[in-house]
Amino acid sequence: MPFVPIIIAVAAALIASRYYAKHTSDPTAMQMENNPQPHRGLAEGDLAPDFTLPDAHGQGENGAPVTLSQLVEKGPVLLIYYLGYNCPRCVAHLARLDDDHDAYAKLGAQVIAIGPGTLTETRDSIENYGDFAFPMLCDDKMKVAKAYNLFVETPDGNTLLHGAYIIDKNRRIRFASQTSHPYDDEENLLAILKSTQK
Repeated sequence: MPFVPIIIAVAAALIASRYYAKHTSDPTAMQMENNPQPHRGLAEGDLAPDFTLPDAHGQGENGAPVTLSQLVEKGPVLLIYYLGYNCPRCVAHLARLDDDHDAYAKLGAQVIAIGPGTLTETRDSIENYGDFAFPMLCDDKMKVAKAYNLFVETPDGNTLLHGAYIIDKNRRIRFASQTSHPYDDEENLLAILKSTQK
């Protein structure tokens, strides 16, 4: 029975990989396990879905509406989808983008951050934990998350993904990332934004 140990080893590896996919906090692994079709976020060359969302910096119960198709008329947009102020990684990335705001402004780029909180939740977070120089848009109904394929429904529950996009004046996506660190490489983001000026 020389094949028995091999069969046992293969079975053990398969069980271990399924356990990892089910119990890991990595959304990609969870999607691979639960979705028969692999997740596909928006990609370079896709038309960015238009939207209008309230900016928490605006006054009143409806905030200040921000519309993507109007923003891109002024220049390229760096759209960041963050998971909320309760995500330390997100807040650290937003703070770094805020520190480098002048570099983006010199390229004529507009940085916008979109999170899943309500206007009240986002305003409370800004008041308690700090503000950023760019619009803080509220997607509490998950309309943008779903349109950009960042809201993944699985049998075991729903997963919200980070996202980063560079969108040009024609609303074409010039850069797209839906990883756990989508906006880490700022040099690359700045280089792509510079190329949109040509």
